[in-house]
Amino acid sequence: HSFSSETYQYMKVNGREVGEMEIDAAVAGKMGIPVIFATSDDKAIAEANEFFGDVQTVTTKQGMGWNAAVSKHPKRAIGEIYEGAKQAYLRVGEAKPFTFEEPLLFEIRYKRIESAQAASRGYKGGERIDPYTVRFELDSITDYY
Repeated sequence: HSFSSETYQYMKVNGREVGEMEIDAAVAGKMGIPVIFATSDDKAIAEANEFFGDVQTVTTKQGMGWNAAVSKHPKRAIGEIYEGAKQAYLRVGEAKPFTFEEPLLFEIRYKRIESAQAASRGYKGGERIDPYTVRFELDSITDYY
């Protein structure tokens, strides 16, 4: 993972809540790299289908709570991931990079006031819109990441 949900409550791009997967996909998309395959729990796969459309996916577990899941047997999951990756590779020529409409409005709601304060004064200082939330006006997602 490249983010910790212990740090922030949510992130939004152009008013739409996004997660780590969308941010990473948008950064890759700026370099012309499409999302061709996603594997994760049922919640992240639903997110991938919503944002990326016709992407090959494999659900490895059903998330039940903060530290609870019903997982597939590892051998079954590995087999499904292998087959899914093969299918994704066969369709790689059809894939289009994922991007956000630019310029973009990037908003992060932190769990701690200190984090919001630091972000509003940091390298790419953003506008503090309430004690916990910082908003950035960016030309591109790569201006922040």
